[in-house]
Order: sequence, then C-alpha cells, then structure tokens
Amino acid sequence: MVQNLNDQIDQGRFRPLMARFSLFENAPHIAVGVSGGADSMALAVLLSEWAASQGGWVTALIVDHGLRSNSGTEAASVFDTLKKLRIEAVILPWAPDGVSSGIQAKARTARYQLMENWCRNANVLHLAIAHHADDQAETVLMRLQKGSGADGLAGMPHARELMHCRIIRPLLDVRKKTLVSFLETRGIPWIEDPSNTDPKYARTTIREGIKLDGLDVDGIVQSASRYAPVREAAEMTAAAWLARHADLRTSGYISLNCDALFAAPEDIQLRILSRVATVIGGKVYPPSITSVERLQEKLHSDSPATVSGALFQPEDGCLFAYREVRNLPKPQTIKTRSMLWDGRFKVSVDSTEKCPEIMAFNDFERTKDDDYVVPDWVSDLPWRARRTIPVIRLHNEILMPTPNEPKKATVSLQFAPKIPLAGMGFSIA
Repeated sequence: MVQNLNDQIDQGRFRPLMARFSLFENAPHIAVGVSGGADSMALAVLLSEWAASQGGWVTALIVDHGLRSNSGTEAASVFDTLKKLRIEAVILPWAPDGVSSGIQAKARTARYQLMENWCRNANVLHLAIAHHADDQAETVLMRLQKGSGADGLAGMPHARELMHCRIIRPLLDVRKKTLVSFLETRGIPWIEDPSNTDPKYARTTIREGIKLDGLDVDGIVQSASRYAPVREAAEMTAAAWLARHADLRTSGYISLNCDALFAAPEDIQLRILSRVATVIGGKVYPPSITSVERLQEKLHSDSPATVSGALFQPEDGCLFAYREVRNLPKPQTIKTRSMLWDGRFKVSVDSTEKCPEIMAFNDFERTKDDDYVVPDWVSDLPWRARRTIPVIRLHNEILMPTPNEPKKATVSLQFAPKIPLAGMGFSIA
C-alpha cells in the first residue's frame, strides 16, 4: 500500500519495507546508490539506521557522471554531507568520452555497472536504489505508451538479481513528498538535479503530464502492485522451462529444443526468447516486446533472425542462439586486471604492464599465422560461436583460455553474462 502524502516515514514504517527482502546475512553490509537528490539521501539515512539496528552498516556509492562541469563539486558535496551523517561513502568517477546521443540511457548503464563492480569487489550482496512511488507511476505510464503488456504495467520490481549482487528498492511504495518531508524534519540538505526538469527527456514530460492531468499516482502504483505477481509467476515459469530445456555453454552460446519451445504457451515463448537474447547479447535490459514478437514469427517459419545482438539459428530440431558478430567490441588494449569484455565474458589478467590486447576470434582469424594451432576447445565449437569468443594477445603469445576453468596461467576467462539465464531478471528503470 502506498503511504499517504501526509505520512512521515521513520524506522517504524521502514522496517516492514525492508522485511520484504528478508534473507539478509548477519551484520549486513549494504551499498546504496546516492545521487544527492532527496530520495537517495533519505534512503541512505533510513538504510543506515536500519543496518545499524541489525549490527551492520551501509556504504553510499556516489557516481560522478561527468555530464556537467560541476559534477565533481556536487559529488564532493554529497560525500561531505554523508560524512557528517556518519555514513561511509565512496565516489565512483565515470568519463563519458565521446557520448553524444542517448546520454541518459548510457549514463544509467554506466552508473549501474560501476556500482555492481564495486559491490563485486567489496563482496557486498545488496545494492539499494531509491526509486519511489512517483518514479514507479512514471515508469508504468512510459511503458504503457510504448505498448508494453503485463510487464510494463507491473512497473519496476522491488528486487532484481544481477550477476554479483541483487538490487533492492525499499521505497517503491513511498511518495517523494514523504521523503522530502523526512529530510526537512531532520535538517538534511539535498541537491536538485536540473535534468529532472529538462523537457527534452521523456520522463520529464511524463512527470509534468501527471501533474497537469491530475493523475492518481497512488492508484497507478497500486495497479502495478497487482500486476507484479502475474509477471513474477510468468518469469518463474519461463525460468523453470529454461532450467529443463536450455543447454547453456560456457563458450558463449545456447541451444533450445524447438518442439519443447513451441509447445510452451505463447507468452512463455516470448519470455524465453527475450531472456536468451538478453544473455547472449550481453545486455542488461531486454529487447522490446515488438522485436521479440517479430523474432518468434520468423522462428515459427524456421527462418534465422537477430534481436538485441543475438543471432537465432534453427537447425535440426534445435534453436541455437549465438552472439552477433557485427556488434562485438573492436580490438582493444586491456587496461584493468578484470574486465567484462562483451557483456558475456569476464577476462582476468595478472598484470596490465605488458599491454595485453583483446579481440574477437573473428578479427584474430584475419591476421593469424597459418601455422598457429587453435586449441581443441575452440576448434570444436560451431563456427558461429567460435567467431565470437575473445582472444588475448600478450606480446607474441596468443592466449585462448578455456572458459570457467581454474586459473592456470596469466589470463583466465569466465562466462559471466550481466543477467543470469534463469532467475527473476526483469529489468526496467
């Protein structure tokens, strides 16, 4: 139930919101994304007090997005405010070099990637995000405009599994005015993001439309909460199907039984194809329902098709999903000891001093010496899968470590897509 506008949020109200997520370890360490806005500042304070009552603590993650000239100053100001509140904080810088279009979407992706990477390195299992009821209403309306079905009407989930942690959204049933009132009562400052009122962004237009039309935010959020169990049940059914019928190879491709796929209910088929495309394409966000419906139509006629960076190839009663070659990263120097190369493969190196280079096998094959012997595990792959695996060049040495094997050399490779194949991975933000 959405809290009344006149309600004040305190630990008495916040504890039941956290109880929804249960299963926290003893003395939990929880990360919380903090932009400096009223919603994230309120969440940081509420969560810090809750964690302390559990014998744990929080770390606030402040992403310096670099999109405005004063972003560094803002990040430092938020850091200082949190320090005064005795909340641990770290600043994660992002350099938006060369980003000129789709800036909000790219910044959002980078923000989540930076925070997830921090959680992985710090062994933190929970990442709290401050989306609130007003955000939820805006999301539902945005997805409704784009023709979404039950998933869009269900809005953002309270919890979502990533590869290295889970995202939790404790404030989805709390109005923003309640959070602002909480900060005002405590005398805690916050920062207003000018992009929140910039009319060039779709969410701003939706936000203003809600105000002008007098739409009932509480009612929209309550509707979303009623659709959420429908979505969750369908997700669980699709996940169970994938667990039984999908053959996921650590070399980066998936095969499905066509008869079993087409025997599944149509809605489940779409979810299965969407999840497979997301995993093999190395994405976080699923493809649009319209593009998946087009994919489904082509596959029913036994025709290959691509969606979201994944190539679907029917063959001998099976449906194979391979990474699309044209969207693979260009050859590049490995600058960090651990990197997620194409959204699928995690590459770890002992050192970057020798400037190791990484490329797709498709690029390597054009330049390799004729006498070079490809490892057996690579030569045994279907050619579509072989073209999309990473190759590491270390001086004159060519390395193709077997994925997910214990590290035996200077380089290791792990198939670790951003979203797991089976699980509650619905993502919308």
